[in-house]
Amino acid sequence: MRPPHRRDGADVAVEAGQLIIDVVSRLPALPPVIRYYDEFDDATRSIPAPADATVFELLIYGRPHRLDFDRYPGAYAMLVKQLFLYLLGEDLHVISAFKAASGAMHFPVAEVEKLIDAGPHKISREWTVMRARDLPQDAYRFGKTLLRLLCAHRLGGWSPTFAEFIRSSLPGPASDAYAGVRSGDVFLSADEEAAIVRHLDEVVSALTSPVKTPLAYEDVCDAGMLLCAYQFAMRPIQIAMLGMRNVRIWQDAQDGPPTVHLTFHMAKQRSDSKRKPLTRRVKREWVSIFVMLNTWRRSEGAAGTARFFTVQSNYEAGARIAALVRKLIGSDDLGTATDLRHTAAQRLVDAGATHEELAEFLGHSHVQRGLVYFATSASHAERVNRALGASSVYRRVA
Repeated sequence: MRPPHRRDGADVAVEAGQLIIDVVSRLPALPPVIRYYDEFDDATRSIPAPADATVFELLIYGRPHRLDFDRYPGAYAMLVKQLFLYLLGEDLHVISAFKAASGAMHFPVAEVEKLIDAGPHKISREWTVMRARDLPQDAYRFGKTLLRLLCAHRLGGWSPTFAEFIRSSLPGPASDAYAGVRSGDVFLSADEEAAIVRHLDEVVSALTSPVKTPLAYEDVCDAGMLLCAYQFAMRPIQIAMLGMRNVRIWQDAQDGPPTVHLTFHMAKQRSDSKRKPLTRRVKREWVSIFVMLNTWRRSEGAAGTARFFTVQSNYEAGARIAALVRKLIGSDDLGTATDLRHTAAQRLVDAGATHEELAEFLGHSHVQRGLVYFATSASHAERVNRALGASSVYRRVA
């Protein structure tokens, strides 16, 4: 890249975007078709003629998403398309590629050119200025992905050896994803949890009572999704994607309820290859919910990859769970599937779970992600103090 030099205002206006044009001209041409995997519907989807498309119409987790390129002038639109394709080629989930590409809307051409022109030696200063603007998280995703794209193609003084520098030395805005956990605002109280348990018991009672109480399919379906969020701490996308083949029901004793195993898959992984199965056993007291749903679904001819819960997206699953919980506990603020997940994790830690057990329960790839629940657990702190009190070393220090 040529070094920047002083120009009068007219020249700047004429040449604005030239660095972007130079970068795009050195990148490989877009393929005739871009394909991505839609795990929600277990289908490979295509974007035809991406070089000429003004919009990428994407279907992600059952919901439509749009990347509109008419908002970007000239070669800038092609750069955003290249960035989207690059992330798919890096084996990232399509939602990650979409979010990073969407971040381009926060950068005018001049700002993008500053990032391109900075090179490895000046990027720290430009990045500091950009962080001070307090942009949305997707904007910083776009900025770092742009630099990684330059590294991959050895443009602007960048090379693959700078990949770790970009990852570790160019931080995004400070944020605390677990602020609600630390403050305790996301946890349901014992009474609120009791209301959920009581509702599940009532649904089972209505399904198994000799005097049948009519229940709508949607009500039983909502109870099943609530159970998955409450007992297993599953996210809406994991619940929505549960397939017929992932529900196993068998009778292992002549007298007594059957056994029900559900197999979910890890969510929020950076790549599809890291998604592993998570098999969970439904409490025997509540298996009737899944037995009845399974009977109804199979009577409709559902099998194999057909979704067990008839929801069209992760958003629908999350909204229905939240609506039911808020009705049960009488709250307008608390009760999302995420709140149930946090509550279940804290409940497990308070009961004495190890870091490894918590990570396996939540489907985390790394045990460090669940450390916050141990820091906020009063019973865990008490157990640590008891253990230290039994230590001769601790007694001497005290």
